[in-house]
Amino acid sequence: MQYTSNYNLKKPEGTDIVNIDDLNDNTDFLDQKLKEVENKADNAPPNSVNDAAIGSRTPDQSQAPASPGTGTLTQLISWLANRIKAITGKTNWWDAPPTTLQAAKTHMDAAAPHSGHETPSGAQAKADAALNSAKQYTDQEVGEVAQELAAHKAAAAPHSGHETPAGAQAKAEAAAGAVQAELDAHKEDNTPHCEAVTLYRKNKDENGIYTLLEWYRADETLFKTSELEGESPQYDTRRVKFYAEDGQTLVQEIVYTLTYDENGELISEVIQA
Repeated sequence: MQYTSNYNLKKPEGTDIVNIDDLNDNTDFLDQKLKEVENKADNAPPNSVNDAAIGSRTPDQSQAPASPGTGTLTQLISWLANRIKAITGKTNWWDAPPTTLQAAKTHMDAAAPHSGHETPSGAQAKADAALNSAKQYTDQEVGEVAQELAAHKAAAAPHSGHETPAGAQAKAEAAAGAVQAELDAHKEDNTPHCEAVTLYRKNKDENGIYTLLEWYRADETLFKTSELEGESPQYDTRRVKFYAEDGQTLVQEIVYTLTYDENGELISEVIQA
């Protein structure tokens, strides 16, 4: 008969007669020891499971969580690292974010957060000044044309190939019409003259990026939209549309090509030809 080195369990040799009592003794002893281990685990004192007992864990930030979110400790830590990386948009979850949620909230709530940002009243004043300048220029040009036409009509026709009164009148009207057309186009151009007073951010993607921005005028008509196109988080293009005063008629559309650096930061927006 041989015995184990730790718990002295009986190990019958090939020449020994098998005794059922030996097997039962071994079984009873193992049952008792297992129960003692179970009792110790159930009655572990507070703070006994510490960092030393748990050991170090290295999260895998490439693991994306899925419903219902149940997993091991390492899986849970990895999923949290993946979500932090997605929220910050950085290469690694431990990289410092470009801003904080509080800073972003403060920026959104500010009336004019950007350096040199134009206010609605300032934009309106500039639009009014541009309109007055255009009107003064038009009045001056039309007045000069009218004076020259009157003097020309009163002349006795001193020039070779002298214009007839009817022809001169037609040219003067054409010139005045061209100036008026320029003025009308200038007034209808929403870009320099109109300024939105309300901004809505819509269509948030899985990375927390709002892909659609809508600006509205004071009368609640749609003034402008800006929509990202492509794959998140590095969208390929941004499409900007301007609308007439009815909020439905498209008057201008501009498409920008977006470029990013190696860290995924947007570095340029170039207007497409």
